Amino acid sequence: MKPFKYEVFTTIIEQQIRNGILQGKDKLPSIREIKEKYKLSTSSVQSGFEYLMIKGLVTSTPRS
Repeated sequence: MKPFKYEVFTTIIEQQIRNGILQGKDKLPSIREIKEKYKLSTSSVQSGFEYLMIKGLVTSTPRS
């Protein structure tokens, strides 16, 4: 089965969180940065962030 496009970057972020590279209040890269780095659409990046929130790995702070 073909993975979802957002899994490209969410897998990396998950690994960084589990390995302690990203911690507590660390900011994640912006949607724009992820779009450019991984060649994804805005909706794919937003889906990835939602996936990480559902898993309880990240939280969202509006306008930050």
